[in-house]
Amino acid sequence: MKSNSINCSSSSSSDSSSSSSSSSSSSKSNSSSCWSFDCSSTCSSSKIIVVVVEVLIVVVKVTVVVVGVLILVVAAKKIVVVVVVLIVVVVVVVLLVVAVVVLVVVEAVVAVVVVVLLVVVVVVVIVVVVVVVAVVVVVVVVVVVVVVVVVVIVLGVVVVVVVVVAVVVVVVVVVVVVVVVVVTAVVEYQ
Repeated sequence: MKSNSINCSSSSSSDSSSSSSSSSSSSKSNSSSCWSFDCSSTCSSSKIIVVVVEVLIVVVKVTVVVVGVLILVVAAKKIVVVVVVLIVVVVVVVLLVVAVVVLVVVEAVVAVVVVVLLVVVVVVVIVVVVVVVAVVVVVVVVVVVVVVVVVVIVLGVVVVVVVVVAVVVVVVVVVVVVVVVVVTAVVEYQ
């Protein structure tokens, strides 16, 4: 009778210990599941922050590209206007000099014909120069836009300033060379 009670108590104690161990393991699993849930929520929030930062960086880069393109377009328009004004001034001065020389040396009728021909030639030259300069400026602007976009995406914003300055210098040099060549050709033709 005594041994039975011992066995019973040991059985009950073993039941209670197994019950406590199962509850402990259950609480551990619950706590670990809660912990893993907290971790995933923290990770998802950090991912959201990273995405927001990347979107802001893209917005800044696009803004820099747009501003750079606008600056280049305005600069190109100003350059074209200056070049056209210079060409017109040079052509008018050359026409006046040639007209005076022709009027002094040759008779009036011949002088009028020569001046008219010179005006036609000069107008054609001006139109050709303006078209050439416009085409060059458009090509340069397109190339600059492509280069700026590639540089912004690949290297970042800091290098864009150097590239823009270099391109502006190249545009100015090209325009000056075109003007000098055209003016030289016109003078030699005269």
